[in-house]
Amino acid sequence: IGSIVEGVQLSQLSDAAKDELALLVSERKVVAFPDQDLIDAGPEAQSKFMRYFGKPNYQPISGTVRGYPGFHIIHRDGNIDEITRFLEQRTTTTLWHQDVSYEIQPPSYVMLGLLEGPDVGGDTVFAATDVAYK
Repeated sequence: IGSIVEGVQLSQLSDAAKDELALLVSERKVVAFPDQDLIDAGPEAQSKFMRYFGKPNYQPISGTVRGYPGFHIIHRDGNIDEITRFLEQRTTTTLWHQDVSYEIQPPSYVMLGLLEGPDVGGDTVFAATDVAYK
């Protein structure tokens, strides 16, 4: 699974190009677009872009951006005390989860944007669990 597409700004896509993007995502499952100006355009521009692809999905399980309940804030500040407490119960910091796969009709698309990341680590790994199941 997965593709990296460089040299394309999502904010500049025509509707026809967005349709092609939807097809690419359906085929590749995960598509990364480095260096996007859309990440700095703010939640309104990002919401507008994602609404093109369908109805937003709201999961009130984590902190959100005020006025944008579809935005989940994922934050880890590297606090050594927090990490130590976390590792007291586990042998690894690797955690696997599936985003809302338990829903009858889970969202078809999810956008993940990294505002600030560590110099090393902080990677996100994706797996095709449908293929693993088969």
